[in-house]
Amino acid sequence: MKKDILDRIIGIYYVILIIALCFMGGLSSYDVFYSDFISNTLIGFGIVALILYVIYRIRNNSTRYWDLIILIMSFLGYLSYYYAFDKKVALKGFLLGREGLLVIYTYYMTFLLSSVLKNTKMKNRILMTVTICGALQVIYGLLQVFRISNIFGLPIVGNWKYASGFVFNSNFFGSYMVLLNGLWMSRFFFDKEINYKNFLILFIFITGLLISGAMSAVVALLVMFCLVVFINVINKQNNIRLFLRKIGMYLVSILLIYSVIVLWTKSDLTKDIKELYTQSVSTVSGNVDESFGTGRIYIWKEALKYLPDYIYTGIGIDNFAYIGHRDGTYIYDSPKKDNIIYKAHNEYLQILVTEGIFMFVTYLIFLGSIFYTGVKNIKNEKNKNLIVCSLLLMFIGYSVQAFFNISMTLIAPIFFMISGMLVSCCEEKIVKEC
Repeated sequence: MKKDILDRIIGIYYVILIIALCFMGGLSSYDVFYSDFISNTLIGFGIVALILYVIYRIRNNSTRYWDLIILIMSFLGYLSYYYAFDKKVALKGFLLGREGLLVIYTYYMTFLLSSVLKNTKMKNRILMTVTICGALQVIYGLLQVFRISNIFGLPIVGNWKYASGFVFNSNFFGSYMVLLNGLWMSRFFFDKEINYKNFLILFIFITGLLISGAMSAVVALLVMFCLVVFINVINKQNNIRLFLRKIGMYLVSILLIYSVIVLWTKSDLTKDIKELYTQSVSTVSGNVDESFGTGRIYIWKEALKYLPDYIYTGIGIDNFAYIGHRDGTYIYDSPKKDNIIYKAHNEYLQILVTEGIFMFVTYLIFLGSIFYTGVKNIKNEKNKNLIVCSLLLMFIGYSVQAFFNISMTLIAPIFFMISGMLVSCCEEKIVKEC
């Protein structure tokens, strides 16, 4: 099999994966598919990715850093499964999310396979597929927040003050929108002129992020915007007037979208943003309350209380719900106390508590290595490669919001895919703008 043919096959694989994730999410909203089906389908994709990667490794007989770190993470994940409180859950995942060991292995293979994708045109097609699927979800999300009951006879499910799209939850929808805002912010701001097509697409995904009402997404958006400004400030070759015009267009669009959402929907966006600001100020001042972050501080404190019992291998992959089993207590949703929490609402804390300190440190090294690779590439290249900038911004945005959110089978594969593509771009030292 020729190298370029294998590259095309890998590219087609990711296009199909993204469409499948969108399709499964949409049908799951109507109870056609359930979490078991999504999980098993992902595992099937993982097997295909493994086969394709083995073929690549046979043709390129050399060991990469990324192979080693994924191998270490896979072994540590197996140890967490082996010593898990509930091995069945650790293997297949907890009922509501089904993100067990086999699905996590799929994430790893998704990363490795995309890290060897060299075809730039295929990368752009993959990102365009993510964009189209995201735009469809924004349209559906708008129908949800405007409380449209049906369209052409099709009932609109999930009508609420915030949009959830095809991913069941407004926070998950926010995670997806963070990725797409990172992609199109980069393409709008780092272009050498004002591209109105890119601005229109960015406008769509700003809308999607704001109708999600996810404050984790708002924080990530702020961080990404600050990074864009920073990169442009240190890049002395940029046209300052042009950049200021773009900032003006961007801020006006946010204000416009925000005004429409607040005035024409029943969104609590203003209230939540004020609460975010107040809690941020209080946190910086050292006054932290358990209710902060819609109860996340309470969940984190409870999780850390039990951490010493599972410090080495964790309680088991996706076993967070059982963390208090030794004294007969569980972490309940605060303040209602009527729902057992099955995730830490912080991806990093989730890994620490369920998979142990060694996996936690290794995962941070993994993310840090990707970040360093991307930053080094941008720093060394005088002509910024738009696809590298886009992937790096997507990576950073998701990593920030993950501090306040949980991993989800319909979105996490996209994050691992773009992480691998970022590595691939930087290893190839692509300088041609896309």
